[in-house]
Amino acid sequence: NTSDADKPVSTAQRAALDLKVDKDGAKVLSDNNYTDAEKSAVAAIANKVDKDGAKVLSDNNYTTAEKNAVATIANKVDKDGAKVLSDNNYTTAEKNAVATIGNKVDKETGKGLSTNDYTAAEKSKLSGIEAQANKTLIDDTLSNAGQAADAKAAGDAIADLEAENAFLREYLQSMVIYRTASGNPATFSDGYAANLEELVVTLTPTQSGSGDPSPTNVRAISGVSSVSVTRSGENGANSLTVTVPLVDSNSDPLTVYGGTLNVTTGELAVTAKYKTLAEWDDMYWHSVAKSFVLPVGDITRETPLVYSGVCSSTFKPPNRLHSSNSVIARDVSNHEMATQGGFVLYIRDDDYNGDVSAFKAAFGDAQIVYPLETPVTYQLTPAQVAALAGYNAVAADSGTISLKYQADPALAYDEIVNAILFMGADIS
Repeated sequence: NTSDADKPVSTAQRAALDLKVDKDGAKVLSDNNYTDAEKSAVAAIANKVDKDGAKVLSDNNYTTAEKNAVATIANKVDKDGAKVLSDNNYTTAEKNAVATIGNKVDKETGKGLSTNDYTAAEKSKLSGIEAQANKTLIDDTLSNAGQAADAKAAGDAIADLEAENAFLREYLQSMVIYRTASGNPATFSDGYAANLEELVVTLTPTQSGSGDPSPTNVRAISGVSSVSVTRSGENGANSLTVTVPLVDSNSDPLTVYGGTLNVTTGELAVTAKYKTLAEWDDMYWHSVAKSFVLPVGDITRETPLVYSGVCSSTFKPPNRLHSSNSVIARDVSNHEMATQGGFVLYIRDDDYNGDVSAFKAAFGDAQIVYPLETPVTYQLTPAQVAALAGYNAVAADSGTISLKYQADPALAYDEIVNAILFMGADIS
């Protein structure tokens, strides 16, 4: 038999063997051809470092000591010329204190700051005063009789002054001193516990809303039928209210649209009159002026007119009455109130052609308040309002107040004394 080593290998087998490599332990074949160049590159890996972003290799070796030094930079300050670090911490408070040195003066033993500025002019004036100029020299050669006479004269003068002062005090405190106050409320702080001597309240009508009266802006006029006066002390304490109903001579209620009421005497003076157009029975048509005429024989000229346009169309009187001889018209396109000569009111009209009845039907509710030439007076029942000692506030529910009150005479005496002392006199 032929041994395996001597057995011939066919050409086909040889070709197949040439495609094989010998096994080497656990090694296996790779799909990639591992070249010598790649092997050399792998061998050089030990001399390389991993890439880190945009970092590059440096020619300088960054040592651990240098790294530690960099870590202490946060505890450093930048050098500044010849400056060095100090063992003492220079605080902001100390810096601020140093900044105020310009407002200081050096200390000088025994001396201190003064609240008064002693100027050069005052020093010069003081140096010009003669020695002992503040002393009074008494002639020690005065006789005993002279000394006694001078002492008596001084004592008499003091006694007379004290007597005059006591008389002045007694006289002033026995006087009745009246003063006045006004406003709403009217206030005063030197009151004496006595009735007010005079208390007058103005009576003023009020008109609702604002703007010009018109059919879409009715501003009704309201009068005053009673007056309430309230007197109180500090912070509203000790409040007292007195109410006075307004009545005519027959004791029938009155509604007043302007005037004054003297509460203490009961005198009521009515200075204005109220009417609606429907109440003008003597209204007539003026064909030349093309106006309705309202006779008002008791009207005051050149005074304000209060009105309320309560009507179905525009009704706008002017703000003042005039006594000129020409018709005053602001807007003749509709209805305008004016005056002409005498004592009449003219209402210009372009719509009703003199039909008084139709005009009244349209404008009858229009309110007019006009001032009287001569006030109408009524006598009501007087009412007393007592003032408090010291502070008083007197208020009314209408218009303004003017009053006269009795002042505390003790306070008046103190005021006079203070005035005398202010002038430099001595009344002690």
